[in-house]
Amino acid sequence: MTGAFVLNLYALNFIPPGASQVVIQLAPLFVMLGGVVLFREPFRTVQWGGLCILIVGLLLFFNHRLGDFVGNFTDYSFGEFLVVYAACVWASYS
Repeated sequence: MTGAFVLNLYALNFIPPGASQVVIQLAPLFVMLGGVVLFREPFRTVQWGGLCILIVGLLLFFNHRLGDFVGNFTDYSFGEFLVVYAACVWASYS
């Protein structure tokens, strides 16, 4: 858990807090997907709809920054990758 907090704080050197707050919401998603894959928990249609809404919302939030993740690697994309990694660490802790 400490690793997730340190990664998240370090990412704030590269990205604004609002972007970090949005991306860290992937952590509960990773926990949910871990439960579905590892423990074979049932996943209802409504939950799939919520997952799709979350993904579309993230794509809409970062639509002007998507080129940074695919094309050129900037400080902003490095900060976002740190937050995604922090979300993975948090989910593995859970």
